Amino acid sequence: MLIAFRFLNGSAVVTVVLNPSIVSDLYPVEQRGRALAITGFGPLIGPVIGPIVGSYLGGTAGWRWTFWLMAILSGACEILFLVFFRETYKVRILQQKAARITNETGDESVWSKYEVEDAEKRTVKEVMKEDFIRPMQMLIFSPALILLSLYVAIVYGYMYLVMTTITMVFEGLYGFSEGSSGLSFLGLSKSYPDRF
Repeated sequence: MLIAFRFLNGSAVVTVVLNPSIVSDLYPVEQRGRALAITGFGPLIGPVIGPIVGSYLGGTAGWRWTFWLMAILSGACEILFLVFFRETYKVRILQQKAARITNETGDESVWSKYEVEDAEKRTVKEVMKEDFIRPMQMLIFSPALILLSLYVAIVYGYMYLVMTTITMVFEGLYGFSEGSSGLSFLGLSKSYPDRF
Protein backbone atom coordinates (compact mmCIF):
# COMPACT_ATOMS: atom_id res chain seq x y z
CA MET A 1 0.00 0.00 0.00
CA LEU A 2 2.77 2.44 0.92
CA ILE A 3 4.59 1.67 -2.33
CA ALA A 4 1.43 2.34 -4.34
CA PHE A 5 0.88 5.69 -2.65
CA ARG A 6 4.56 6.52 -3.02
CA PHE A 7 4.10 5.97 -6.76
CA LEU A 8 1.03 8.24 -6.80
CA ASN A 9 2.97 10.84 -4.82
CA GLY A 10 5.00 11.47 -7.97
CA SER A 11 2.10 13.52 -9.31
CA ALA A 12 2.82 16.10 -6.60
CA VAL A 13 6.14 16.88 -8.29
CA VAL A 14 4.21 18.98 -10.80
CA THR A 15 4.40 21.87 -8.32
CA VAL A 16 8.16 22.02 -8.81
CA VAL A 17 7.61 22.51 -12.54
CA LEU A 18 4.78 25.04 -12.15
CA ASN A 19 6.47 27.26 -9.54
CA PRO A 20 8.73 29.14 -11.98
CA SER A 21 5.78 29.80 -14.31
CA ILE A 22 3.61 31.15 -11.50
CA VAL A 23 6.43 33.30 -10.12
CA SER A 24 7.15 34.74 -13.57
CA ASP A 25 3.46 35.65 -13.89
CA LEU A 26 3.36 37.32 -10.47
CA TYR A 27 6.59 39.33 -10.39
CA PRO A 28 8.17 41.84 -12.79
CA VAL A 29 11.52 40.91 -14.33
CA GLU A 30 13.51 42.99 -11.82
CA GLN A 31 12.09 41.10 -8.81
CA ARG A 32 11.79 37.68 -10.39
CA GLY A 33 15.25 36.39 -9.45
CA ARG A 34 14.78 36.82 -5.71
CA ALA A 35 11.26 35.36 -5.84
CA LEU A 36 12.50 32.32 -7.77
CA ALA A 37 15.31 31.83 -5.25
CA ILE A 38 12.83 31.88 -2.36
CA THR A 39 10.42 29.44 -4.00
CA GLY A 40 13.29 27.22 -5.09
CA PHE A 41 14.49 26.93 -1.50
CA GLY A 42 11.48 24.79 -0.48
CA PRO A 43 12.35 21.70 -2.54
CA LEU A 44 15.95 21.98 -1.34
CA ILE A 45 15.26 22.33 2.38
CA GLY A 46 12.35 19.85 2.46
CA PRO A 47 14.59 16.76 2.22
CA VAL A 48 16.58 18.13 5.17
CA ILE A 49 13.79 19.17 7.54
CA GLY A 50 11.33 16.40 6.61
CA PRO A 51 13.42 13.44 7.83
CA ILE A 52 14.34 15.25 11.04
CA VAL A 53 10.72 16.04 11.91
CA GLY A 54 9.57 12.63 10.66
CA SER A 55 12.14 10.66 12.65
CA TYR A 56 11.35 12.40 15.94
CA LEU A 57 7.60 12.33 15.32
CA GLY A 58 7.71 8.67 14.28
CA GLY A 59 9.82 7.79 17.30
CA THR A 60 7.52 9.49 19.81
CA ALA A 61 3.99 9.40 18.36
CA GLY A 62 4.26 6.44 15.99
CA TRP A 63 4.84 6.12 12.26
CA ARG A 64 1.18 6.84 11.40
CA TRP A 65 1.51 10.37 12.72
CA THR A 66 4.07 11.21 10.04
CA PHE A 67 1.30 10.63 7.50
CA TRP A 68 -1.31 12.43 9.60
CA LEU A 69 0.95 15.48 9.92
CA MET A 70 1.48 15.57 6.16
CA ALA A 71 -2.26 15.22 5.54
CA ILE A 72 -3.08 18.01 8.00
CA LEU A 73 -0.44 20.40 6.65
CA SER A 74 -1.29 19.62 3.02
CA GLY A 75 -5.01 20.09 3.68
CA ALA A 76 -4.43 23.43 5.41
CA CYS A 77 -2.20 24.62 2.55
CA GLU A 78 -4.76 23.50 -0.03
CA ILE A 79 -7.55 25.40 1.72
CA LEU A 80 -5.39 28.55 1.89
CA PHE A 81 -4.45 28.05 -1.76
CA LEU A 82 -8.08 27.74 -2.87
CA VAL A 83 -9.17 30.78 -0.85
CA PHE A 84 -6.36 33.22 -1.57
CA PHE A 85 -4.70 32.16 -4.83
CA ARG A 86 -5.84 33.88 -8.00
CA GLU A 87 -5.39 32.96 -11.65
CA THR A 88 -2.02 34.10 -13.04
CA TYR A 89 -2.10 32.73 -16.59
CA LYS A 90 -2.57 35.76 -18.85
CA VAL A 91 -4.43 33.82 -21.54
CA ARG A 92 -7.01 32.55 -19.05
CA ILE A 93 -7.39 35.99 -17.42
CA LEU A 94 -8.18 37.61 -20.79
CA GLN A 95 -10.63 34.84 -21.69
CA GLN A 96 -12.44 35.30 -18.35
CA LYS A 97 -12.52 39.08 -18.82
CA ALA A 98 -13.97 38.75 -22.33
CA ALA A 99 -16.61 36.31 -21.06
CA ARG A 100 -17.53 38.68 -18.19
CA ILE A 101 -17.88 41.65 -20.55
CA THR A 102 -20.00 39.56 -22.91
CA ASN A 103 -22.28 38.52 -20.03
CA GLU A 104 -22.60 42.07 -18.69
CA THR A 105 -23.18 43.84 -22.00
CA GLY A 106 -24.67 41.08 -24.12
CA ASP A 107 -22.24 42.03 -26.89
CA GLU A 108 -21.19 38.77 -28.58
CA SER A 109 -18.42 40.48 -30.56
CA VAL A 110 -16.11 40.72 -27.52
CA TRP A 111 -13.37 38.12 -27.81
CA SER A 112 -9.96 37.81 -26.26
CA LYS A 113 -7.03 37.70 -28.63
CA TYR A 114 -6.34 34.12 -27.62
CA GLU A 115 -9.89 32.93 -28.23
CA VAL A 116 -9.67 34.15 -31.82
CA GLU A 117 -6.42 32.21 -32.25
CA ASP A 118 -7.98 29.11 -30.66
CA ALA A 119 -11.21 29.33 -32.66
CA GLU A 120 -10.26 26.14 -34.44
CA LYS A 121 -10.27 23.54 -31.69
CA ARG A 122 -7.50 20.97 -31.81
CA THR A 123 -8.40 17.36 -32.33
CA VAL A 124 -7.33 14.67 -29.88
CA LYS A 125 -4.70 13.51 -32.36
CA GLU A 126 -3.22 17.03 -32.58
CA VAL A 127 -3.20 17.36 -28.79
CA MET A 128 -1.43 14.01 -28.43
CA LYS A 129 1.11 14.92 -31.09
CA GLU A 130 1.93 18.34 -29.67
CA ASP A 131 1.76 17.61 -25.95
CA PHE A 132 3.17 14.08 -25.72
CA ILE A 133 5.10 13.15 -28.84
CA ARG A 134 6.89 16.47 -29.38
CA PRO A 135 8.65 16.49 -25.96
CA MET A 136 9.82 12.92 -26.57
CA GLN A 137 11.15 13.92 -30.00
CA MET A 138 13.03 16.79 -28.40
CA LEU A 139 14.51 14.44 -25.81
CA ILE A 140 15.58 11.85 -28.38
CA PHE A 141 16.93 14.12 -31.12
CA SER A 142 18.62 16.86 -29.07
CA PRO A 143 22.09 15.78 -27.89
CA ALA A 144 22.31 18.64 -25.38
CA LEU A 145 18.97 17.68 -23.86
CA ILE A 146 19.96 14.00 -23.71
CA LEU A 147 23.20 14.80 -21.88
CA LEU A 148 21.53 17.21 -19.47
CA SER A 149 18.72 14.74 -18.75
CA LEU A 150 21.19 11.92 -18.12
CA TYR A 151 23.25 14.14 -15.83
CA VAL A 152 20.21 15.19 -13.78
CA ALA A 153 18.97 11.58 -13.63
CA ILE A 154 22.33 10.38 -12.29
CA VAL A 155 22.59 13.21 -9.75
CA TYR A 156 19.05 12.66 -8.47
CA GLY A 157 19.60 8.89 -8.44
CA TYR A 158 22.68 9.23 -6.24
CA MET A 159 21.01 11.82 -4.04
CA TYR A 160 17.97 9.64 -3.37
CA LEU A 161 20.16 6.57 -2.93
CA VAL A 162 22.00 8.39 -0.15
CA MET A 163 18.77 9.75 1.33
CA THR A 164 17.12 6.32 1.48
CA THR A 165 20.12 4.48 2.95
CA ILE A 166 21.58 7.08 5.31
CA THR A 167 19.20 6.29 8.19
CA MET A 168 19.88 2.54 7.89
CA VAL A 169 23.62 3.19 8.06
CA PHE A 170 23.42 5.52 11.06
CA GLU A 171 20.94 3.34 12.96
CA GLY A 172 22.44 -0.07 12.12
CA LEU A 173 26.16 0.66 11.96
CA TYR A 174 26.54 3.53 14.42
CA GLY A 175 23.67 2.79 16.81
CA PHE A 176 21.84 6.12 16.42
CA SER A 177 18.30 6.32 17.77
CA GLU A 178 15.43 6.79 15.33
CA GLY A 179 15.23 10.51 16.12
CA SER A 180 18.97 11.11 16.03
CA SER A 181 19.37 9.38 12.68
CA GLY A 182 17.19 12.09 11.15
CA LEU A 183 19.81 14.64 12.17
CA SER A 184 22.20 13.04 9.68
CA PHE A 185 20.29 14.87 6.95
CA LEU A 186 21.59 18.21 8.22
CA GLY A 187 24.74 17.62 6.19
CA LEU A 188 22.71 18.09 3.01
CA SER A 189 21.88 21.66 4.02
CA LYS A 190 25.56 22.63 4.21
CA SER A 191 25.76 23.33 0.48
CA TYR A 192 22.43 25.18 0.17
CA PRO A 193 23.62 28.65 1.30
CA ASP A 194 26.29 28.51 -1.40
CA ARG A 195 23.54 28.32 -4.03
CA PHE A 196 21.89 31.55 -2.93
